[in-house]
Amino acid sequence: MALMRQGELSIRIMRDDDRDQALLGSWLSDPRVLEWCEGHDRPFDLDRVRESYSPRVLAGEGVEPCIVSDGDTPVGYLQFYPAGPFACEYEIDAGVDASHIWAFDLFLGDPERWGRGLGTTTLSMLVAYLFVERRAERVLVDPFVDNARAIRSYEKAGFLRRKVLAGHEVHKGQARDRWLMALDALDHPVGLTARLAEIDSVNPSLVPGAPGEGKMAEFMAAWCEKRGFEVHRRELAPGRFNVVAIRRGSGGGRSLLFNGHLDTVGTTGPDTKRVRLVDGRLEGRGVLDTKGGLAAGMLATALIAAGELAGDVILAGVADEEYGSMGTEALVAEWPADGAVMLEPTSFAIIPRHRGFAVVEVAFTGRSAHSSRPERGVNAVHAAARATLALVELDARWARESSDLAERPAVLVNRVRSTGETFTVPARCELTVEVRTTAGKAPHQIDEAIRVVGSAAADVEVEAKVVLARPPLGLPDGHPLVTELAAALGCVLHREPVLTAAPYWTDAALHAEHGTPAVVLGPMGEGLHEDLEWVAPESLTQFAEVLAGFIRGWCGPARPARDTAVPPNMSPRAGLTIPKV
Repeated sequence: MALMRQGELSIRIMRDDDRDQALLGSWLSDPRVLEWCEGHDRPFDLDRVRESYSPRVLAGEGVEPCIVSDGDTPVGYLQFYPAGPFACEYEIDAGVDASHIWAFDLFLGDPERWGRGLGTTTLSMLVAYLFVERRAERVLVDPFVDNARAIRSYEKAGFLRRKVLAGHEVHKGQARDRWLMALDALDHPVGLTARLAEIDSVNPSLVPGAPGEGKMAEFMAAWCEKRGFEVHRRELAPGRFNVVAIRRGSGGGRSLLFNGHLDTVGTTGPDTKRVRLVDGRLEGRGVLDTKGGLAAGMLATALIAAGELAGDVILAGVADEEYGSMGTEALVAEWPADGAVMLEPTSFAIIPRHRGFAVVEVAFTGRSAHSSRPERGVNAVHAAARATLALVELDARWARESSDLAERPAVLVNRVRSTGETFTVPARCELTVEVRTTAGKAPHQIDEAIRVVGSAAADVEVEAKVVLARPPLGLPDGHPLVTELAAALGCVLHREPVLTAAPYWTDAALHAEHGTPAVVLGPMGEGLHEDLEWVAPESLTQFAEVLAGFIRGWCGPARPARDTAVPPNMSPRAGLTIPKV
């Protein structure tokens, strides 16, 4: 049974049998492998493997040995273990709690497979596993200082060189130096996502008594403050917070805002809430919607030093996206920008357009009568039924006019309420009508739905009231925010970016309504608002890389001091720098 899996690559616990031990012995007899592992002067036979690498032997030191396979073919070996018992060896300071520090060793045993990315993928799987399933706060590795290939691989995964371990290991008869390299969970997309998802932030407007965003806001603010952000927290309602963290630019560049929400929908049980890795997927409420995207935005923005770029980078964690969007409504009024990216899951499709919506409450008032003499009354329920059928026909007509779910309007009745007694013609009925609207036509589409209702129920008094409306998003595909984000995406994914319209609504439209061009982009996964919500771990790393590249392109390098007057023909919003509050 695989301990970890991603595509064809899997990792399982090494078996304490001749087959696995002989396999390991064959690898540790290859001079090319021994160049960086054990040394040419120490080839292994089966007896020596049993003596040094038997799972029973390693278990005494808390070491877990594993075999890496590509499909059905074993290709490498790794072992991982808590670093506490080896604190002196790794020169961990005495005052440091090493109980959540783990270390590992890894090699590919088939040199013919080197350079194919197997080691990088194995490393990513292992790090994610240790951060999520073993609750590691830090992971250590110690390559030889002259093993440039391994060091590059570890640095690509996010490991940092901490110190040189002088004479750390005898190799080829000589005491050799090794780098101690470390990666912290809170500096890694999967580790940070897991920690955010472990914080219960269910929206109390959806689930009465739920905790809301307070602890999430506290965590995000502390994380950003530790990394030198300018941090603002605002309480919008008791226990409901927005967090805005800023990397100030030097001035003269375009500003950029990332918007991720702190709240989640409710859970349906322990399995819905539990954060875990299963078959290469990170599961748990909020990992996709949108704590994974928020983690990527936090890490990408943290890479930028204050004043490094010309424009400001604004990172926002908002409250109440899953219900009333009061967080983004407050955000757009206070923090305009030259461009905004909503960190919602899209499987890397860029969404510059999506539908809006309106909720219309319709009340039908007829006249009551005994049900044995229905002609003496006016049946409000029958009138509501005719109106419902008329709306069904309107939706069908809109569907005939356009087959694109994102580009055509839609309408449906999602609630019917009636009051009255049995054996009485109902004099009152209410419908809740939902209209999905498209850019440039929203008011007309709402009005048309209301007219259809009135025409179908002309024999009763009809009162229609729009109780909630949100505008569509309609950014052209050729807008710089779209084209430059697409370029950054293509550089990381090495494929043509996908641009699409969405049938649902997002807070991006609120930014656009207040003059900030906005798009939606996020990592890969499924299960929004379902029992099983998951995100692809590798997509979190890719998303952080995309956002980091986009920041540098959009906000531009810092420029020399110059006259700050707005030149002719330049929009006053171009290069907007947010004033300190």
